Amino acid sequence: MNDHARRMDGIYHVQRHFYDATRRLFLPGRDLLLERVGDGLEGAVLEVGCGTGRNLRILARRFPHVQFYGVDISSEMLWTAKRKIVRSGLTNIHIAQGDAQTVDPREMFRVERSFDVVFFSYSLSMIPDWRKAMEMGMGCLGERGRLYIIDFWDQQGWPGVVRRLLVWWFGLFHVRYEPGMIEEFKSLAEKNAARFDVYSISGRYAFLATLMR
Repeated sequence: MNDHARRMDGIYHVQRHFYDATRRLFLPGRDLLLERVGDGLEGAVLEVGCGTGRNLRILARRFPHVQFYGVDISSEMLWTAKRKIVRSGLTNIHIAQGDAQTVDPREMFRVERSFDVVFFSYSLSMIPDWRKAMEMGMGCLGERGRLYIIDFWDQQGWPGVVRRLLVWWFGLFHVRYEPGMIEEFKSLAEKNAARFDVYSISGRYAFLATLMR
């Protein structure tokens, strides 16, 4: 277990018990993300930083013919995810522990083909080498694949004092807004001749970026 994994387990050892019940307010736009992921969905889907599996369970119920895969570095969060998946009775979700900076999910899950959709839901800003994680996600996509990122933005539509409080609050959970994240994602799209767009959520509290090959 590396230092990043230890930090994440330290944060979520207790929080995993009430994470899903408390994150609706702090993580807006996730349902919009899932709507976009589900648009014409076929094949296999990967979530990087799947946490308690909340997003995967919602999608797996809607699309029982699709196989869903989730990777997370925190064994604590995955323990909760496994329990919830078992209780749900869903059989088309597969999760495993892995570091998005180094892992190849195709090898981990023994998936012979690339993923049709890869998405990060408020997880990229918690990964130290987020560029490497982003490139990993891109590398897992099929030739007509889609890559989605929803994460915290700069809150420019909010009062300055609120922005400072949010930065302090996010820091308690090792969350960091990276100013170059959107530009890096756009550059990745251009290198791969892919279509790119970005959508603001709640006065730039967060962004939803899409890359489509």
